[in-house]
Amino acid sequence: MLWVAHADSEFADINDEWEHFTGVSRGENLGPGWMRRIHPKDLAGWLKSFAEAFRLSKELSTRLRLERHDGQYRWMLVRANPLPTEGGQPGGFAGCCIDITDEREIADAVSDFSGRLIQAQEGERSRIARELHDDITQRMALLANGIQELDLPRLRLSTPQKKQRIQALKKLAIEISSDVQFLSRQLHPSKLQYLGLPAAIRSLCREVSLRHKVDVTCIVRDVPDKLPESISLNLFRTAQESLQNVVKHSRAQHALVELVGETAGIHLRISDDGVGFELNQENSSRGLGLTSMRERLNSVGGTFSVCSGRMTGTHVEGAVPMAQLAHG
Repeated sequence: MLWVAHADSEFADINDEWEHFTGVSRGENLGPGWMRRIHPKDLAGWLKSFAEAFRLSKELSTRLRLERHDGQYRWMLVRANPLPTEGGQPGGFAGCCIDITDEREIADAVSDFSGRLIQAQEGERSRIARELHDDITQRMALLANGIQELDLPRLRLSTPQKKQRIQALKKLAIEISSDVQFLSRQLHPSKLQYLGLPAAIRSLCREVSLRHKVDVTCIVRDVPDKLPESISLNLFRTAQESLQNVVKHSRAQHALVELVGETAGIHLRISDDGVGFELNQENSSRGLGLTSMRERLNSVGGTFSVCSGRMTGTHVEGAVPMAQLAHG
């Protein structure tokens, strides 16, 4: 939208786009009339920016919200250059307004998600740190103490007793090693890299079943072992996050994970028989996880949906279209 303004920022001329945008006549937009369309919170800033640009005879560049004919405020990028008079002093400005609302909303959404992603990463690091400190470190200390006690003269252990203690310490060492490997796989699923998505999903389901009181059934059908790395990783992380939600929140006894190759693409479905939740009342940790899963699949051209309700279980579905599988 083009405009020419006097030194006091009142409009001297506008193009037809102003009438289309505001829904009022040309005459109502000229003079000070157009400023009635500026958002009340932006008016003082506009007048200050205009006055400063006029005083310094420099290019004007600012942002403000203008009311559209439907009552919606739209963000505008305002750019203008001074119009010199015969004496060389500015007599006003000629400029334009460009609607940047959509771009601003996208930027705000990206910024919001970046903040939430950082929060999620820090939460995951804190969780792993707690597991290392509160669980694994303490068991390592027990293991070290147990080994040290084997040589203490005051215990006077018989050979069978020593063998029994050694077996118990060996079992503890194996458990610690297994748990460290489990944490490592959560950070970087090596099976995904070397064996492919189907094998990694099967392994994930087995581990969850073994470690938690949830019977996880896994169905994998018609899915190629080799998929673009970004698609494999994001589908795997979606399944991983979904099963973590099942374990932490659902109180479910059974869960079903399906990874199926279909004509339209690859579909991932995770459902459980747990307590469910109201979608508009999910707690912050679950809500953050759902956002992360949605963004992960959106980043590879996929879709994400979740269906749940109190005492009705939860059903999560992600899909990546066939067209994306070719490009990755």
